[in-house]
Amino acid sequence: MSTSLSDIIKIPAALLIGAAISALIVITSYEGLRLPLIGQVIDGRVAEAVNAAKEDLVAVADLAAARAEAEKLAEDLARAETLRQMAERNVAALMQQDEDDAKTIAAAQSADDGADGARYTARDIEWMRHRQRRAR
Repeated sequence: MSTSLSDIIKIPAALLIGAAISALIVITSYEGLRLPLIGQVIDGRVAEAVNAAKEDLVAVADLAAARAEAEKLAEDLARAETLRQMAERNVAALMQQDEDDAKTIAAAQSADDGADGARYTARDIEWMRHRQRRAR
């Protein structure tokens, strides 16, 4: 009689302990094990999914940042090209203005008869050369 009574207690207790262990294994494999002071000890399926999602988000964010940087560089390159073209036009205009000024000065110098003293003569150049030698 005592063996049948102990079997009545042992069998449900074993079933309950087995169910508890099975539930613990299932929960641990699904959720993982996280201890308060240590952190995540065993990664479960949820933690793996979270990590995979984070990696995907990081990859997407890096890709978006790289695309934005490429677009900004393309805009900067277009702006630099526009500025280069403007500078070339300005240089060409300034060179043309310089040539026109040189022609104007040459015409004014050739038209100068030297009577007013504005034109250097050979005597003036010799005097300046002599003065520069004395200054040294």
